Amino acid sequence: MTSGPSGVREHGAGPVARFAPDDPFAGLPGWLWNSGPCRALCLVLAVVMGLGLAGKAVTNQVTETWVLVENRVSLARYLDGTADRPFMHRVLMPGLVRVLEAGIVRPGLLPAPVRAQMAKFCPLATATPRASCDSVIAYLLAGGAACFAYLMLMGACVWVMFRLPWLALAAVPAAYLLTNAIILLRVSHLYDFAVLAGGAALMLAMLAGRPLAFTLLLPLALLTKETLAMYVGGFAWTWLGRLPWRRVAGWVAAQTAIFLAIYIAVTRSFRANPGGAFESYLGGQLRFLADKIDLSALLLICVAGVLVFHDVAAKPRVLRRMAVMIPAWGGFFLLGCYPGELRNIFEILPLLLLLAIDTLAVLILGPGVRRLGEGPGAAAP
Repeated sequence: MTSGPSGVREHGAGPVARFAPDDPFAGLPGWLWNSGPCRALCLVLAVVMGLGLAGKAVTNQVTETWVLVENRVSLARYLDGTADRPFMHRVLMPGLVRVLEAGIVRPGLLPAPVRAQMAKFCPLATATPRASCDSVIAYLLAGGAACFAYLMLMGACVWVMFRLPWLALAAVPAAYLLTNAIILLRVSHLYDFAVLAGGAALMLAMLAGRPLAFTLLLPLALLTKETLAMYVGGFAWTWLGRLPWRRVAGWVAAQTAIFLAIYIAVTRSFRANPGGAFESYLGGQLRFLADKIDLSALLLICVAGVLVFHDVAAKPRVLRRMAVMIPAWGGFFLLGCYPGELRNIFEILPLLLLLAIDTLAVLILGPGVRRLGEGPGAAAP
């Protein structure tokens, strides 16, 4: 067997595999890491694992947080349209719950054992007004489906970045563990898993280099939470220099028009609800950070910062450019998040997790592990 200067390993009549010069897998048989059977097995395992972890995550959400307890944003008030603003502006998940309740739960399409298991959570809905058991079961289905979509989309993002099925598989429990740790801080809202799925879907479109897919997915993301509009800024910065500026401006203009149309329509629909379009907690947030950030918290923040930003100049272009959202989110967090409410990081958690996975993969396996395909993420600086 010989290896030419192009990195193509030859055997007999022609090439059998292609490796980068610093590929950490160059000495391994392909079936060990990237064959068809390996990809199929990893996909099956990811789906099975994703279903189980999604069920566990939504169970933890309803048992360990206030999602079924807080009165002003109770499940029943979301479903009848009377929840406080700005929470009522997040209409995708309540709409999905209503659809599932009317089309699956009430007609009795769920198997009796499944319904009986889910009905065990109905007494947890103690908020006033109290949600029906059918509504709780429908939410468990909707929240579980959104969490499953998020986990699968994160695996797909890692697949696009590295083309390694086992690494994409590992992203599924990694995404669950980080998300579940935040859920267990005991603060959550009905739309949290949908926000994660929306952000992951937009990141996948960016990694794949699909501006049309990004634009088509954007309305669903905005109906989940209006602040996901910050992804439009990441889109513009990522594609600038990869496409003629007029085309970038055209895409951004279309996306901005979509945002304005959705935001105006939703806010007008619920203008009579209590609350406002924005809640400011800047003073309380600053006091919380001053009082609660101790040495252990600082060390944890430093470790997270290293994982996310290590050798950021060498990261794929799409991750570097989309990181423009991080300071934007920081501003939203200081201004509009309830003091200490870390769950608001869900808006950019898919990006942060992908940055950290890239760091860990490169530190453990070397820079040759990156295999991001064509698209904005493949471009050199």
